[in-house]
Amino acid sequence: MGVACGGGDLVLPEEQPPVSLEALHGDGQSAPPGEELAQPIVVKVTDAEGRPLADLHVAFSLGAGAAGGATNPDTARTNQSGEASARWVLGSGLGEQRVDAEVVGAGLAVVSFTATAVEDARQPSAERSSVTASPATIEAVTGFSVIRVVVLDDRGDPVSGATVTLAAAGVGNALTQPSEPTGDDGVAAGTLQAITPGTRVVSAVVNGVTILETASVEVVLTPVAQRLAFLVQPSDTEEDETMSPAVAVAVVDDDGDVVPLDGVEIRLELIREKDHGSNELEGTTAQLTDDGVAVFSDLRVDRGDRDYRLHATAPGRPELGSVDSETFDIED
Repeated sequence: MGVACGGGDLVLPEEQPPVSLEALHGDGQSAPPGEELAQPIVVKVTDAEGRPLADLHVAFSLGAGAAGGATNPDTARTNQSGEASARWVLGSGLGEQRVDAEVVGAGLAVVSFTATAVEDARQPSAERSSVTASPATIEAVTGFSVIRVVVLDDRGDPVSGATVTLAAAGVGNALTQPSEPTGDDGVAAGTLQAITPGTRVVSAVVNGVTILETASVEVVLTPVAQRLAFLVQPSDTEEDETMSPAVAVAVVDDDGDVVPLDGVEIRLELIREKDHGSNELEGTTAQLTDDGVAVFSDLRVDRGDRDYRLHATAPGRPELGSVDSETFDIED
C-alpha cells in the first residue's frame, strides 16, 4: 500500500513507479545561435494514476544540431508538482536543434524538445543610422537626387535585410522607394524628383524605427535661354570717347530674366544710315558672358553722327537670334 505524504496527492517514488514523462513547456522556441532561450524547458513525471512524482532525477542531454550548446542544470530533480526544468543555451549552428530528457534509471521513453537557431535580427539605431541626398540641389522636373540610407545598429554595425520607407515633405514630389531591403553593408537607396522649386526634407523609417537624421534637397527652376537683350544701352557720347556706363548684353528667357550662362560669346557691330554697317566701332567688340551677362567696357566710335545703333549676336548660339540697341548720337 502506498504511503501518502502530507495529506496531498504526492506519492513517494519508492511505492509507485513513474509511468509517464511528458514535455510540458518550452518546446518550439527560437533564438540566435549561442543565446539562451527565453523560456525554460519543463517536463512532468507522473505515476499510473496520473499523480505527480517528486524527487526523481531527470537528465537533459544535447541532441541533433545542438553541438556547442548547454543545459543548466544537465540533471534536475522533480518538485512536488512532478516537474523538472532546465535553461537551454542554443548551439553554434543555425537551424533546428534538439534536447532530450529522460528519468534517470526509470526506463521510460525519452521526450524531446526542439528549438530553432535563427540569424540575429538586430534592430536599427535611430541615432546611428543616416540619411543623405546626392546631389543636394536638383533641377525641377528633369533632375533627381539619390537618397541613400545607411542602417546601423546600436553597436554601429550594418543591419542587413531591413525594410526602408522614404517620405518627402512638400507637394509635387516623385519619390522612388528602395527596390529591396538593405544589403550586407546596411545600405538601401531610392530617388527623389520634384516638379516645383523649393526645399524638400526627406526622412526614413526602418523596420518601424524613425531615423533621426534627415536629408534636404533644394529643387531649383533654371530659366531657359531664349534670346539676347541689352541690359545697358549705349549712351550719347563724344567722338573717340569711351561709352559710359559700359554697354551690357545678356542672355534672357521669355520673361526677360537673365539666364546665368557662362562663356557665351556676344559680338557687337555698329549700325547707321538705315541698317548699313559701319567700321567705326572701336574697343573690344566680342565678350564672353559671366552669369549670363557680357560687359563691353571700352567701346568708342571715331566718327560723329546721329542715330547709331549696336547690333548684338551670339555666333555660337544662333538660336538666340540677334538684337539691336536703341539709337544713340556721337558728337564731333
